[in-house]
Amino acid sequence: MMRTSLTPLRCVPSLAVAAVLACGVTGLAGADEPSAAEQLLFNAPHLSALKPPTQLRYRYEETEAGQAKPSDEVRMQLQPDSQGACCAVTGQFLTGVQALSLPDIDAARSNPVLLYFLEFEVRRLARTTGGHANHFRRRIREALVSASVAPARITWQGREVAASEVQVAPFENDPFRARFEAQAGTRYRFLLADEVPGVLYQLSATVPGRAADDPPQRVDRLTLTPAAALAAARTRQP
Repeated sequence: MMRTSLTPLRCVPSLAVAAVLACGVTGLAGADEPSAAEQLLFNAPHLSALKPPTQLRYRYEETEAGQAKPSDEVRMQLQPDSQGACCAVTGQFLTGVQALSLPDIDAARSNPVLLYFLEFEVRRLARTTGGHANHFRRRIREALVSASVAPARITWQGREVAASEVQVAPFENDPFRARFEAQAGTRYRFLLADEVPGVLYQLSATVPGRAADDPPQRVDRLTLTPAAALAAARTRQP
C-alpha cells in the first residue's frame, strides 16, 4: 500500500485528483520525505493565518486562440472545523457547463483550490483529447514529485512582495504524447506568497503556440481576487 506523508490536507476519496495527489504522491518517487515543491504545495498550512468564518475567491480567466472568454469565479467558504481551527471548506468551482462539483473538506490545512484546479484540468484534458483521466493524473503527480521551487515576485495590494514559483510540464516526455500532441506542451505554473490569504495567489495552465513565436493556444488562470483578500485579511489572527 502506498504510504501517505501529506497529512495536513485530509484525503478526499470523492475527489479523484485529491485521492491521487494528496494521498501518497511522495510514495511514487520512493522518497521518505516530500520534495520542496510537495511541501510547499501540499503540506504547508496555507490556511493557518485565517480566522473563520471567511471566504477565498479566485477569478477564472480563459483565453483560447487569442480570444478571451467571459470570466468566472471560484468561491470557497471557510468555517471552523470540529476543533475550532481553520478550516472546514465548502466551495463552488465555476458556473454553468464548466462547473465542477466539489466535495466538502472537513479539516483542510492546505489550500484546496490547487486540488480543485488540477481536477478541473484533468477532466478538461480527458474530455478534449479522448485520453484517460488517470493517465493525466499520474503524469501530473510524477511531475510534481520532482518539481523544483524558484523565488519570484508578485504585486499584491499595490506593492511587490516575495513569492515562490513551481512550474511543471507533465507531458513533455510522455511516451503517449503523439495521441494528444496539440496539448502535450501544457505547462502548469503556481505562484504562492505568505502575505496573501490562503498563500496560493495564482494557478495557471498554458498550452503553448505551435511555433516558438506563436501566442499560446490556450491559457486557463485562477487569481486570488483583491476584494476577497481584503475581507479575509481583516479576519486574520493577530
